[in-house]
Amino acid sequence: MPQTHPPVTPQAAETEESMPLRDGLEAVADAPTPVLRILWKPVMTVLAAVLAAALLATAGTTAWIHASRSRAERAAMETASTDCATARKKATEAAGKLATATDKAHATLKTVAGKDVKDTATVSRLETALKTTRAGTPAACKADGGAAALNKAARMNRTMAKAMESTTGRITELVSAVDKSKLDKTVETAQQLLKDSDGKVQDPKTRDELSKAIKARDADKIAAASKKVNDSVKAKEKADEEAKLKAEETESQRNQDSTAQSTTPGQTYVPTQGQSTTPRQNSVTPSTPQQSGSDPTPSWDVPAPSDPDQLPDMDPSM
Repeated sequence: MPQTHPPVTPQAAETEESMPLRDGLEAVADAPTPVLRILWKPVMTVLAAVLAAALLATAGTTAWIHASRSRAERAAMETASTDCATARKKATEAAGKLATATDKAHATLKTVAGKDVKDTATVSRLETALKTTRAGTPAACKADGGAAALNKAARMNRTMAKAMESTTGRITELVSAVDKSKLDKTVETAQQLLKDSDGKVQDPKTRDELSKAIKARDADKIAAASKKVNDSVKAKEKADEEAKLKAEETESQRNQDSTAQSTTPGQTYVPTQGQSTTPRQNSVTPSTPQQSGSDPTPSWDVPAPSDPDQLPDMDPSM
């Protein structure tokens, strides 16, 4: 018959399991406390090595960061310096072009008066624009101010160049307007000369040349052709005046010759009885005065008639 054991209650089980643990703790508590020995030299060596490595790592990182920053700064400086130099060159070129344009404008105004242009307002606008035009001085690119200063100078130079380019274009347009107005006036004057000289030139070819120059709107050719037309007009006026004087002289000579043929000097007309009046040559010759003690009295010898019968109604008793 199998052997049976009484059932184990939880309280009995706990008592049986905790007895050995309690005995072990008491044994440990009764045992002597061991002495802990630390080897400080190896520990310090390890700590020193770790600290050195950390320092080296930190220094390396710092150096790398500094080097990277230096490279970035150098690159920024190079870029800023190049940009500033390019902008300054552009501004300098713009200032030179503006100076050239203003010099040409002043020269144009010196050769143009109000009467030389068709539209005088073009001259006024150019004069006003020149009074307010000033060429700027490009900003210097100084590296001691860093990239920021270089970038600022570059911006100033770009702005200045753009403004001067715009002003140069404006001045050029105004000068062109004055030149066009001057040419318009030249053409207008030449057209009037062509009209007024019709039939008044010695050489008609000069007017043909002027007409072609007007159609071409060539100021130089118009000036040359106008001079030829004016010279031809003067030549014809001179020739006409000479011809008129010659005609007057010829007419005067003709009148003198006609008068001389109609009247013969030294003839007298003596009428006779029963005869027509015929001319007879008479002459009166003064005699030489005789000198005497008294006042000289001039005597005149009058010739007697050559034929007594020719005297009219002669009385025989005489």
